[in-house]
Amino acid sequence: MLSELVDAGLPHAGTADDALFDDNDLGNMSLYLGLKSSRRMAMLCWIRALRRIRQGGARYTVSLRVSCTYPGHVGLCVYQVHPAFGGIRTATGTRADTTVAELTTPDLPCPVDLPRQVVQIANRFSDVSFHLLPRPLKDDLSLLHREKIGECSMTAKALISVLLEAGFPARLAFGLILATPFSSTHTWAEIQVDDQWLPVDPLLPRALQSWGIVRPADWPVTMSPRGLFYRLTGEQTDFARHAGYACRQSLPTTVAGA
Repeated sequence: MLSELVDAGLPHAGTADDALFDDNDLGNMSLYLGLKSSRRMAMLCWIRALRRIRQGGARYTVSLRVSCTYPGHVGLCVYQVHPAFGGIRTATGTRADTTVAELTTPDLPCPVDLPRQVVQIANRFSDVSFHLLPRPLKDDLSLLHREKIGECSMTAKALISVLLEAGFPARLAFGLILATPFSSTHTWAEIQVDDQWLPVDPLLPRALQSWGIVRPADWPVTMSPRGLFYRLTGEQTDFARHAGYACRQSLPTTVAGA
């Protein structure tokens, strides 16, 4: 398949026999072609978690497991852990698969329907297609408006702008899509309704539906995925850093009390 894609113009480096490809390009192709991948498997876990939370809530314990960015250095690794995982602190450990922090969520609320006016605003983004993008383009709102493609952060910021203009209190959220055996990081918009903040994400459920991962009835765009999305901060951040650089990380997750 890759040779056919190269012939069709897929950007690559090297010769056809040992070609190197951009990770975002491969990720986008695997999603839109319905190919097996670790990313797709994680998304299927989100849907199982959504079904669990819709049946009556849950609590999760999430570990922050990191690996050293430069494994060849002398001495123990010292990791700077973000306050979202229990306060500013340092942790020492080995170079690979060190658990440096852990959090347990409170009892999580069930998803709810969004206000009708919010759904109408969110539907303005119904023609935007989800694409994994390189870092310099992740927040390029002109790309979203011009090409109708976007990623999580870009679409969330554009949606917040429209919500604020319409008079809705809105904010950016960065945190977790809670699922076993691993949670995933995500960025989304939130609106305040009465005394609570509700996640609003018109892009992700439509993308999952187009990839054949979820049925519209299981994750309608009119629903706030409250309880599945768990806000940790108001901006994208690294949960752990080593020598000033972001660490490779994973987020092993279990149902608390199970």
